Amino acid sequence: MKLKKLSALFLCLVFAFAAYGCQARKNIQSASNEPVQSDADSQSGQDESDLNETASDETDEETETVEAFLPEPEINFTEFEQFHLTILHTNDWHGVLDNVPSYATLVREIRDETENVLLLDAGDLYRRGPFEELAGEAEIAVMNAMGYDAVVFGNNDFPRTDEELFNISQHTIVQMAEFPVMLGNVTLDDEYADGFEPYIIITFEDIDVAIIAVTSPKPWDRGFDFTSRYLFEDPVLAVERLAEETADISDIQIALTRWQCTFPLTQ
Repeated sequence: MKLKKLSALFLCLVFAFAAYGCQARKNIQSASNEPVQSDADSQSGQDESDLNETASDETDEETETVEAFLPEPEINFTEFEQFHLTILHTNDWHGVLDNVPSYATLVREIRDETENVLLLDAGDLYRRGPFEELAGEAEIAVMNAMGYDAVVFGNNDFPRTDEELFNISQHTIVQMAEFPVMLGNVTLDDEYADGFEPYIIITFEDIDVAIIAVTSPKPWDRGFDFTSRYLFEDPVLAVERLAEETADISDIQIALTRWQCTFPLTQ
């Protein structure tokens, strides 16, 4: 298709230059106010006409040549029914709620005007924010009101010490959220931590959308107390594993990550 467009563009340029030459000659004649009737000029005009016809013929041959080399498309996507999915996402609130009313209004307007909308968050809700002592209570209350579909547990959402919180399943975020809190690469005794989902399936118009979630291994790297009991899986390997696990039960897969996954994944 691009080659056809280039050929058409080339054809237009040829005609444009030819037309420009004819128009320039007419402008010169008009400026002099003298009709040009000499045999030489008549012959020149004939030559220009012949040149234009030759350029047009050559361009037609060029177009035919290019089209001959265009491969037939393997899939005609116009034959398939189209599905539109809108994904709204946030991350790193860190307790800053000043602009939330504007966000909430925008989300509501998009949902009113658009079908099949997902609202997701990639974690780090409260740490280093003005409501840090509430451990996510203020942020989750807002997210519940906005109707979030899922959030992945951020590396800064984990407790730093056992004195802060011994069991991450008892975290305020997990206890208060009216939507799935996700964590697909952290396990306790080979089981996902209670209250966390490694993936979820949301269905729109008979289309099953899998959301798989992984978080950053920074708590493990920094030796937070709870990491002596919980195992962190490499985020890239976890995404690959969960993608394979959900391949047969979903039509679309979305990786909601607290980590920069580079695709393609492991070779």
